[in-house]
Amino acid sequence: MAALVGLLTVVAAIALVVATAGHSRLDEVREAVRFSGCDEVRPSRDPAVARWTAAVETETDACENLGPLFTYARFPDEAALRSDLLRHPPSSAVCLIDDTEVLMTDLIHGGDVEACHRLHGVVVSRTEHVAPARGLSLDAIDRSGARFERQASVAMGHALRRHWDRHPLGGRPK
Repeated sequence: MAALVGLLTVVAAIALVVATAGHSRLDEVREAVRFSGCDEVRPSRDPAVARWTAAVETETDACENLGPLFTYARFPDEAALRSDLLRHPPSSAVCLIDDTEVLMTDLIHGGDVEACHRLHGVVVSRTEHVAPARGLSLDAIDRSGARFERQASVAMGHALRRHWDRHPLGGRPK
């Protein structure tokens, strides 16, 4: 009888490994974001992520010519995530997941937080007013856009600090 129980346990473990093989955390993120209306989703590049040197896994995916749909980064621990995001804050809202992951999507920036909720994350967004880009010439628009990005980054840095002041290392939002 003990041999049969042992054999069934081994078979169940093998079945679990086979069932989950090939399914990564990135697959879960992609499913949560749900690329509706995209004929082609392809890897892209987000220069903001390159500054997060402690990240152990990153991905930015884009939908055709619409630009990035999501940027994801996983860190070895919560302290590394906090350090990188405070040193180089993003310019848009983020979804913090499991204390070691960050997700930025066009959906979160637009106010739709369902992707974050599906991943059991917490949205952190800037609340300070950041003036939109203005100008008539392309140069003026570029300068204004860069200024907007800097201001939005500073505002997100403040929002992240406020969030983490309320939730010390290891503290989970209620």
